[in-house]
Amino acid sequence: MYLSKRKGTFYLCYQSELGIERRISTKCKTRRDAQIFLRSFKEKDHERKLALQCKLFSDFSNDFLLYSKTVHTPNTTASYRSVFREFERITGNLPLQSIGVREVEKFLAKKKDETSDWKSF
Repeated sequence: MYLSKRKGTFYLCYQSELGIERRISTKCKTRRDAQIFLRSFKEKDHERKLALQCKLFSDFSNDFLLYSKTVHTPNTTASYRSVFREFERITGNLPLQSIGVREVEKFLAKKKDETSDWKSF
């Protein structure tokens, strides 16, 4: 994380969780104000990461389904509910932070195996 100055305004440069470099404006003209912004950003980022580490898949799915009811059709919401239930059955109630490509591939492979007409003996 570092500060850079372009055209009289300071920008905060940082790496996202995916390793992509991001840049946001501090909207500050002085280094002192930009450093205050940087400290505040670090604190908020740390709090956000802690909250994500504590959030379980079941909490996320409940929150998403509440949101889905307001913007999607009942059939779409029911489909999401079914997929979330199956995902949790197969992978367990994992912390959101630990769900990655491996868990999704495990889920898809298990579902394919369960529904396949041609199971290997």
